Amino acid sequence: MPPSGTRSRAAHWKSGFYHIARVARVPIVCAFLDYERKVGGIGPVFVPTGDIGADMERLRVFYRDIRGKYPRQRDPIRLSEEDAAA
Repeated sequence: MPPSGTRSRAAHWKSGFYHIARVARVPIVCAFLDYERKVGGIGPVFVPTGDIGADMERLRVFYRDIRGKYPRQRDPIRLSEEDAAA
């Protein structure tokens, strides 16, 4: 998945990473590069439950304070499937 805030802004994250992990029953590993603080690392690791809203909320909470090189280009941490379910 390309890092948010380094390319043009998009309305949603691409959802392939989520669906592949869910079907394969493998964990999603959250990683980050915070340009503002000049740090990188690995965050929570979790196996998707199938509850897209709850799983994505975990990602939103984790990535809330992470800043890319171009913060104005940050994509909303949301999958199009979340909007379709609403």
